[in-house]
Amino acid sequence: MSTADPTPPAAPETADSADDLVEFDGGPAEGPPGPREPGESWAWVQTARATADGVPWGPGLAVAAVCALVAAVAVLTLGSVLTDQPLVAVLVSLIVAVGVMPGLWILRRVPVLRWLAAGAAVGVVAGWIGVVLIV
Repeated sequence: MSTADPTPPAAPETADSADDLVEFDGGPAEGPPGPREPGESWAWVQTARATADGVPWGPGLAVAAVCALVAAVAVLTLGSVLTDQPLVAVLVSLIVAVGVMPGLWILRRVPVLRWLAAGAAVGVVAGWIGVVLIV
């Protein structure tokens, strides 16, 4: 018969004060950022807007094209599945578009994500045109 040690293992040490926090880039570690004021952008958005690099048209248009393709294929797939009931196809397509619209409207002001919003908007319109031609 073996006897087990009744004492539990020791708990790992934790930081009890700000002095115990690990330093990053020579300064003390900071906690999570506090709440933003209404209308205030994230730090990375402010940095992107402050730099004078210009608009990255090449990569942005490539991202928008891929996003447009995905959105158009999604709308066309939805429409082609419901070709037996054209009214339902149009209704479901409108419900999806209205559901996506608030997110796209918010993303249009964010420097990097605006390309995704533009591509999705173009893709949904192209998908609608395709659904009208299919139905």
